[in-house]
Amino acid sequence: MPAASSFVALLRGINVGGHATVPMKQLRAICSSLGWGNIRTLLNSGNVVFTASGSPSGLEAALEEALVRELGLDVAVVVRGASDLLASTTGAPFEAERKQAGSSILVCFSKSAPQEEAAAIIHAAAKQGELAVLSGGLLWICFPHGMGRSKITPAILNRACGSPATGRNWNTVAKLLQLTAD
Repeated sequence: MPAASSFVALLRGINVGGHATVPMKQLRAICSSLGWGNIRTLLNSGNVVFTASGSPSGLEAALEEALVRELGLDVAVVVRGASDLLASTTGAPFEAERKQAGSSILVCFSKSAPQEEAAAIIHAAAKQGELAVLSGGLLWICFPHGMGRSKITPAILNRACGSPATGRNWNTVAKLLQLTAD
């Protein structure tokens, strides 16, 4: 059996406005039932750090199937290896903004690599001065006036990325990186 590696799983659209409610204790139990180890969740938005053997795509499929089977929830899951996450965020864009207000930076994780024109798709929808950059295989969006009033919707993110995508603000990504290092 191959050695276990550290991974991050990001569930899309759970615990938002009473939709797709998943208690983190239950999510950890589901992950444990898959044979994953050292399971930790961050916040209440479907961020899981764990160790397991397997490929990111295989782990995504296993968790998606378990969520349907156990909770009747059909949600997209994006899994990244901890080392891949670190590599893709090294030298990340919007350094000044990340340091000043990390919650204004959205990092978009998608099942497949974002399209080359991803930033252009975001710029076409931007109405509040939002900026987008493709870096490290991730789509990064800066919301200088906050995300709340933006016209950039989840559907636009999916179109820009070319596959189901989920976003986390920089503060959350930084905490996930710290958890993978612990």
